Amino acid sequence: MLGRRFTGLVSLRCGWLLAASLLALPLAQGCDSGPKLAKLETPAAGVTLAYDLAPGQVYNGRIHRSEVINSRAGGSVNRSIDFTANLVVLGPDDERGGTKVRATIANINLNWALPPAIAAIVNVSDLTKQAREALDGTEITFNVDTTGKIIYVPPIPEGVSQELGLVIQQALDALESAFYTVPERALKPGESWQDDKKRGRKGKLGRYLEGKVATTFDGLFADPKTGAPVAKLISKTEEDEVTTAKSGSHEVRREGESVILFATDGGYLASTQSELRTFDAGNSTTHTKVDVTWQKAEKQALQTKPETQAIDDPCHPDYVGAQDCVEQAPAAPEGAETQAITDPCHPDYVGAEACSETAAEQPAQ
Repeated sequence: MLGRRFTGLVSLRCGWLLAASLLALPLAQGCDSGPKLAKLETPAAGVTLAYDLAPGQVYNGRIHRSEVINSRAGGSVNRSIDFTANLVVLGPDDERGGTKVRATIANINLNWALPPAIAAIVNVSDLTKQAREALDGTEITFNVDTTGKIIYVPPIPEGVSQELGLVIQQALDALESAFYTVPERALKPGESWQDDKKRGRKGKLGRYLEGKVATTFDGLFADPKTGAPVAKLISKTEEDEVTTAKSGSHEVRREGESVILFATDGGYLASTQSELRTFDAGNSTTHTKVDVTWQKAEKQALQTKPETQAIDDPCHPDYVGAQDCVEQAPAAPEGAETQAITDPCHPDYVGAEACSETAAEQPAQ
């Protein structure tokens, strides 16, 4: 059974158990369907996007992910997952680099379905129950650098069925929207950049993903809810994913578009709206929508592990224990000569015999 704690966040993966067609579809325009933004004047020097990764900083998010799977054989499957996420910045990680962040998933609302061929052999109700139990309260720890690039993402624990793994992956994929890679230089409206995206090991068992992400800074706007300035980013993604098992490999192609609002004063992503299409040759096409909002909360004090030391000397001033302190005579210096004093009348004599004055006055022979 899946444990209550993951050691990391797993990167974007959707629908590899399912299928998709090679037919290329135009990019959907629904990503920008939210409230209209009032444009602000961008400073002449540009805007620098920087994340607030101070230890103890907290971010609360609401994540909704839905998808429609259109099978080439006919019919479609709709499913969705909705949950809240609490992010806590834990601080620098000397072992893996970057900053360690802990995410806690809660309030799972799952509406799941499987293609008819799989639903015939898998109980969807049981699968949904297992997924809720696996996800609710789960802590996921991952690492991110100062640019927002996630640099450490351990996999889903072993022993999880493929069907359950897919449900869990949906939630973990959506958590990636907490960060987005941004350049460290100042940006001016219309400026673009491109990032290469790679996950996994090519030709090895497991999942390997390779692609490109092109992003444009659209300008500075006022957040419709708070009025705070946000930088609007528009990104386009193209990637190929290969999942390799002992029985063979499975390849899909994905493309998508996202609209991201970065809170420039707070140093975090205020929201992300994404639309993705996953094509699996000759089988089906999966249309995915992700809608995420984040809010910055007050910092919290992190619990640090106290340093420990072993003090087993009961006479030590910091000793804590049941033994009593027993004072002992100091040991003789190393190399010091020793002498046996047997005369009970000698001033340095230590023993049980009593000094006899007659013996003491008797002259030596």
